[in-house]
Amino acid sequence: MVDIDEDTQKALLLFNRRAEAQKEAAAAAKRLAKAERAKDEAAAAVQQAKGAEAVAEAEAAWREAGVDEFVHARSDVLDVLGRLLDDLGVAR
Repeated sequence: MVDIDEDTQKALLLFNRRAEAQKEAAAAAKRLAKAERAKDEAAAAVQQAKGAEAVAEAEAAWREAGVDEFVHARSDVLDVLGRLLDDLGVAR
């Protein structure tokens, strides 16, 4: 075995401690980046869910208001008026 003087031993110990601390800092940075990505993905999922919820609420309000029936009734009236105009020979 090689004999190492006290100063060299202290320097090696300090180097090893710094290297270990650097590894721990890099691992913590990776964990933080992973957590930030997960947070961003969760926020995007919440926004998407809110959008889908808003669409569902709008569709429900549309049905509750009877707008769908109104649109169909309006198109039926327009069809009848169109046929009437055709029967009368009026150009559209």
